[in-house]
Amino acid sequence: MSGVDFTDIRLKHVTWRVKLDDFFEGKPGMTVEEATSHKACGVGNWLYSEGMKKYGTMPEMQELEIKHIELHAAVKNIMTLKQSGNISAEQEEREKLDKILRKVMFLLVDIEQKLITQKINHEKDLS
Repeated sequence: MSGVDFTDIRLKHVTWRVKLDDFFEGKPGMTVEEATSHKACGVGNWLYSEGMKKYGTMPEMQELEIKHIELHAAVKNIMTLKQSGNISAEQEEREKLDKILRKVMFLLVDIEQKLITQKINHEKDLS
């Protein structure tokens, strides 16, 4: 395929989500930067060290980058709303965050599947 372990990247995404829930509850395990910076989490590290360089021309990767930035912006908004005590707006933002989290996972699967298909088609063309 591409040498990229998308299972590992998806696992980083899921692990980050679990740590984020703990972070929102005030538990240790995640820094503010990891929660709010789209470059400081595991997916962000991969995205900006390797992912965009190798696959940045794929529309799905471009969408992943946008959604990933939106994800961390939503976390910042939740933190602000939580501090202000605006419970209903915080809940709405958490629902938005959940949708973005699912979309990020979907895009990671979609990108992997497209790369697998490209490899298969390339191998067919060579034979």
